[in-house]
Amino acid sequence: MGRILLHCTNHQLAVHSIHSASDAAEGGINDWLARALAPGHISPIICHPKAPAAGQGRILECSNAIPLSSLVERLKSLLQVRCASSQKQMWQIRHEKQSL
Repeated sequence: MGRILLHCTNHQLAVHSIHSASDAAEGGINDWLARALAPGHISPIICHPKAPAAGQGRILECSNAIPLSSLVERLKSLLQVRCASSQKQMWQIRHEKQSL
């Protein structure tokens, strides 16, 4: 998905996404992501007035202490992304993707 969006951006193509509804829905993408990160209690940051389990964003209160570095690595794995730590690495990643 990221490669497609990057390609569209590079060619100045507009992209419309309905992800907000999928993000906010009970059992939607935000809930999936929170459940996949770690066991714990999940709740919306801003509850929907008619559906308290739905709403914007999610808070994950982990059942056990987990190092932030472990959560970051798990998130990177789930989303199949890598993070760069320097401007040079960002430039290299950007140019690698452009050549795809």
